[in-house]
Order: sequence, then structure tokens, then C-alpha cells
Amino acid sequence: MGSDLQSVEYYTHRIAPSEATAIVSKRINIMIDEDTWEVLERIPAGERSRAINEALRDWTGRRRRRDAVRQMDALRRQLPKVSADEVARWIREDRGRDP
Repeated sequence: MGSDLQSVEYYTHRIAPSEATAIVSKRINIMIDEDTWEVLERIPAGERSRAINEALRDWTGRRRRRDAVRQMDALRRQLPKVSADEVARWIREDRGRDP
């Protein structure tokens, strides 16, 4: 049956550094499953990098949010409980301050 991975020689990853307006591209080699390649090969060759970049941005965004939730949950377990009344008092006090 052989390998179920498809080798993709190169793909361009574009990132835009916050200090620069030019787009910087990185060329990388990746291995993908055969079923993923079957979907990817249906995308026109000139649009594959953009599709992969968009998918990776979505995936990394979800991962960052998941990690942030885990960190907040860990903090929540460590910090003392605060009543809703106390939070409301803090908000009222904060609104009374100059910006």
C-alpha cells in the first residue's frame, strides 16, 4: 500500500513584521497526509500558499485562545474567590477615576 504521506517540496509562508510594510516569505518543506493532499491539489497552484497560510493562522489562533483559557483556569484555581458585589464596587470606584 505504501506511505500515506505526500511530500510537498515547497510552500511559501508570508509574514508581515509589525515594523515593516513589506511581506517576508519563508520557503519550507512539509509532509502532509495523502487525504489532505487530495484536498490541497484541487486548489489552484497559485492559491495554495494563501490557503495554507489562512488555515495555519486560524489553527494557531485557536491554539493561542485554548492556551490562554488554560492559563486563566489555572489562575482562577489559585486566586481567592471574589463576590459579584465586590467586583461591582471595584467597577464603580474605577469609573469615578480620571482616565
